[in-house]
Order: sequence, then C-alpha cells, then structure tokens
Amino acid sequence: MEVALRLLPRTAVVAAILLVVACGGRQPGFTRADEDAVRALEERYRTAWLANDSAAVMATLASDAVLMPGGEESLTGGAAIRAFW
Repeated sequence: MEVALRLLPRTAVVAAILLVVACGGRQPGFTRADEDAVRALEERYRTAWLANDSAAVMATLASDAVLMPGGEESLTGGAAIRAFW
C-alpha cells in the first residue's frame, strides 16, 4: 500500500496532463474516437488503481512503459514496474 500511496501523485499528474490536452481542443488527426479511447483507458487505470488491482493496472500500461519513482532510477517495461510494485 505504501508504494501505491507514493505513486498516487504521479497518477494525478498524468490525469492533469490528459485533461489539459483534452481541453485544449483536438489536434489535427486526433479524432473523437481517439479521445474516447484515451478516456476509456484512463478510467480502466483509475478503477484498477482504486481497487488496488495490480494486474489490471499493469494491463493498462504499454510494454515499454516507464515509471519514474521519486528519488529512484527509472524503471522501464512491465517486468521492472511489476517488481517495483
């Protein structure tokens, strides 16, 4: 649970970035379907996080995801992130 609490602020940052991008209007080539897909992924991540379901959280990450925990080296890829979790 301590790890989850340390990661929570980063989740808020990601959500804020997605919100700023979404509110800034669509970029050329970024369709309503793209926006809907991003929002659906964000909701799956949020729901999994709140349920403390690490498998479901991991399922929302790209295979080359990078986690940058404060004060520690960056972790790249699902195996490294799962081990950290």
